[in-house]
Amino acid sequence: MANGTVVPDRTEWHNIVVWRSLAEFSEKYIKKGSQLFIEGKIKTRSYDDKTGNKRYITEIYGDTVQLLGKREASDNAGTPSQPMANQEPVVNATPFDGAPADAADDLPF
Repeated sequence: MANGTVVPDRTEWHNIVVWRSLAEFSEKYIKKGSQLFIEGKIKTRSYDDKTGNKRYITEIYGDTVQLLGKREASDNAGTPSQPMANQEPVVNATPFDGAPADAADDLPF
């Protein structure tokens, strides 16, 4: 583009895995469309699907989650949105090397 702005030509979705306090924070504050900064490790693993085909999945194991942007407007009409700084914008977790032993029960396949 002439003004130097880069426009992505496609959307990419990523699977994010968080545990303990990060999971509780995510459940409470993150909604569809939330802008996030996530820092962690990228891990790829394989599994066999129901038909026996080997599948691969890449996940980001989050160590830090930070909310970006602004909070949703309040119920009061005409009240401007408040910055996310009024909520707990950053949550760090102890580095985690893998899923708990019973995590296989939570897999969606």
